[in-house]
Amino acid sequence: NTQYVFTLDLIPNFDISLITDKQIAEWKELNLVDVNFTATTLKSDFEKYKFLPLDTKFLNYKNRLDLLSRFENLDEILNGELVKSDNFAALNTLMPRYKGKIDLIYIDPPFNTGSDFEYKDRFQDSTWLTLMQNRLEFAREILSERGSFYLHLDHNANYMGRMLLNDTFGKENFRNEIIWGLGGKGLVNAKFSYVSTHQSILFFTNTEKCILNLKNGKISESVLSRFGKYLNENNQILFSSLKNSGDVLELEKATKSFIKKFNRKPLDNDIARNYSEGSLIKDIWDDIPIVRQNDIYGEYIQSDENLTQKPEALLQRIIKASSDENSVVLDYHLGSGTSVAVAQKLGRKWLGVEMGEHFYSVIISRLKKVLAGVQSGISKDAGYHGGGAFRYFELESYEEALNECEYALYENGVIDYNKSRKLIKFLNKSEKVCLNMSGYRQNFDIFVSYANLIGAKIKRIFTAGGIECAEFENGEIMQKDDIDMAKFPKIRDLIWWER
Repeated sequence: NTQYVFTLDLIPNFDISLITDKQIAEWKELNLVDVNFTATTLKSDFEKYKFLPLDTKFLNYKNRLDLLSRFENLDEILNGELVKSDNFAALNTLMPRYKGKIDLIYIDPPFNTGSDFEYKDRFQDSTWLTLMQNRLEFAREILSERGSFYLHLDHNANYMGRMLLNDTFGKENFRNEIIWGLGGKGLVNAKFSYVSTHQSILFFTNTEKCILNLKNGKISESVLSRFGKYLNENNQILFSSLKNSGDVLELEKATKSFIKKFNRKPLDNDIARNYSEGSLIKDIWDDIPIVRQNDIYGEYIQSDENLTQKPEALLQRIIKASSDENSVVLDYHLGSGTSVAVAQKLGRKWLGVEMGEHFYSVIISRLKKVLAGVQSGISKDAGYHGGGAFRYFELESYEEALNECEYALYENGVIDYNKSRKLIKFLNKSEKVCLNMSGYRQNFDIFVSYANLIGAKIKRIFTAGGIECAEFENGEIMQKDDIDMAKFPKIRDLIWWER
C-alpha cells in the first residue's frame, strides 16, 4: 500500500485541481495554513505556500495516476522512503535495491529495560540478543564499504550491544564508545545507585575506508572576522597568537580564566581560546541536552505515545560526521523519526522503518511539517526552509498475507483460517489447497513490490491503452493488471496463487 508526498513546487505543471478538501483539512490540522485557507488562497499566492506537502492518499485513482505520470524520473526526485513493517521483513525487502549503498545506519532500539513503551521494550536477554543479531547481519550487508553503524543504548544493554557488534563487524572495526551526557538532574535507577546522566552510542565502521568528518561544524563568522588568521589547525588560539592579535580585552579575559583554572600564568603555547564549533569532536558529548516537553525551541513532538525522542542536534552531529551529500542514511528503529527529519534537513537521502501505529500519527506528520519548512530543531542552523518528496508504504506480514486468503480443499469447501494452518502442515502429497485471492490486490502496489524484488528504481509511471504501466531503470515495462508471468518470472518469488 504505497503513497507519495510532494511539496507543491516539485510538481510539474501544478494546478489547484489536485488540491482536495481533505488535503486542505490536513494542512489545517498540521497548522501549516490558517483556518481561512482555501484553494483560491493558494492560487493567489503560490510562492508563499509552495512547500505545502501534497499526499496522494487524498487523490482519486485518476488524479493520482495523472500526478505520478508527470514525473520523468519518479524515484530520483524522492528524498527518502518510510516503511511500516517489522524491520526484519523490511531489511529483507529493501536489500536488493540498497545492498552496499547505505553510508550510515543509526538505530535507537528498545533498551531491554523491562518497561513497556509504544513499541515493545520488554525482552529477556536471549530474546533481545536474537532480535538484534538477526537484524545486524542484514545491516552490515546493506552498508557500503565506507559505511558506519551507530548503536544507541543505555546501561541496560550497552555491554551486550558491544559484544554483538564485535561479532558482526569485527573488533578491528570498533571506533568509539560515545558518551552522551543527558543534562538535567538525571535519572535514579535504584535506591543504591548513582544518578544516571548518560547513554552510550557504540560506533563501528564497515571498513577503514569510512566517511569520517571529525570537525564539529563551522566557526562563526564573528570569530573568523576577528581571529581567523590566528586560529591554528584545531581551531584554537594560543596565547602567543592572541598577544599578536592586539586584542587587549580578550587577552585579559583569557588570562584570568586560565589562572583561575590552572593556578598559574599562561605560557605562549598554552591555549587561550578553543572554539568548539570547529574543534575536533571528542567522545564525550555533554553539550547536547535531551528534548524536554517544555522545549523552548519547539522541538518536542506532541503525541499520545510515550516515545523516547532524541534531539535533532545529536543526530546532526552523527550524520554530518559519517555521511556526505551523496549518502543514504538508514534508521530501522525509527521511533519518533528524528534521524530522517535531520537527514532531510541536511540534504541526505534517507530510509526509515517503524512498525507501530505512530508511523502515521507521529512520523509521517512530522516529515510533512519538515517538508513544509516548519522551523524547529536544527532547521535554522542547517539553513533548511522546506521542500522535498518521499514515499511511504506498508509491507504485509506473512501472517497478514495468510489471513487475507481463503483456504479450501477441493472436495470440502472453505475452512476456518486457524484450522487451515494445521491442515496445510499435515497435507498428503496427493492433496491440493486452493487459495482464493479475489480482492486481494486492491491495495497491492505491484510496481514498488517488483522494484524492491529486482533492486531497480521506478523511472516513470504512465498509461498505455488505458492500462497503468511502470518503466524501471533497467528498461523493463510492466502493466499493472496484466502481468506476463513468462516475461517477469521473478514475480513468482513474491506471490503464490492458483487460478
